[in-house]
Amino acid sequence: MKTVKTFTNLAEAGFAASLLESAGIPASLAGEQSFLYVAGIANEGVRLQVEDVDHEQAMRILQEGLDGPPPPPFTEKGAEENRTPVGLFVAAVAAYGLLGFAIYQAREEQRHTPPSTTGYYSFGDAHTYTHDYNGDGKADHFSVYEHGVLARVMVDRNYDGVVDKWEYCDQEGRPARIELDENFDRRPDLWYFYEKGELIRSEQDTDFNGKPDWFTTYQGGLPVRSDCRPDGSQVVQRRFIFEHGILTEEWVDEDRDGKFDYKILHDPFGNVSERTPVDQTK
Repeated sequence: MKTVKTFTNLAEAGFAASLLESAGIPASLAGEQSFLYVAGIANEGVRLQVEDVDHEQAMRILQEGLDGPPPPPFTEKGAEENRTPVGLFVAAVAAYGLLGFAIYQAREEQRHTPPSTTGYYSFGDAHTYTHDYNGDGKADHFSVYEHGVLARVMVDRNYDGVVDKWEYCDQEGRPARIELDENFDRRPDLWYFYEKGELIRSEQDTDFNGKPDWFTTYQGGLPVRSDCRPDGSQVVQRRFIFEHGILTEEWVDEDRDGKFDYKILHDPFGNVSERTPVDQTK
């Protein structure tokens, strides 16, 4: 047996093994006795091995299927280009709130029940179940159970061979943090945070420069307030206020001096009021 590649991430090793298997090359993972696996990271690596006669072909397949072209570099954009249309963001916040609530409901059913699988492998107390949801012969869903409880879920949502969704659970299998790569550049840009399985806040990088710029708090799985703070600054340039998950008020700091200049009222039918100046002396 020859080692084709050594991985530090169990999900990547599983993807690579599935890729080779789909090409008709038997593959195995080695190293389970020589590393500690914590939160998906191996301190000495997981070795992907194939028969000697398959080594050259396996190297070529991995080069083409895993590495691929690097993601495009980030470029600085002007402030006008970086602005997110208000309507689009409001719709996104509402959708993400409902998504978070749906994820919580699904997790309550899933956290103690391994999914139907197309693959399975084990490292110590961590047992990983894989599934090929689009039937292309490559695993795109990884559920890791530790001591019988769901610990992590990794998903390839667009089936390009790269994980773009990561879910981390607490000791009871409830969601603790979810990370999403919305533009599929291999970097998370949307984060959900939970306490005891309940969604409490989120952060989103809408201009994809690597820094969150929208910060939202939730109650009962629905958005309550969302602040726009570009590049993680402390100055709130725009604030949305929600009632029962519906946008009701919008506060704007137009000159970016740290004080709101005006507010706009929103009704449940999408109608908006005129700008109302804010008394900054209060």
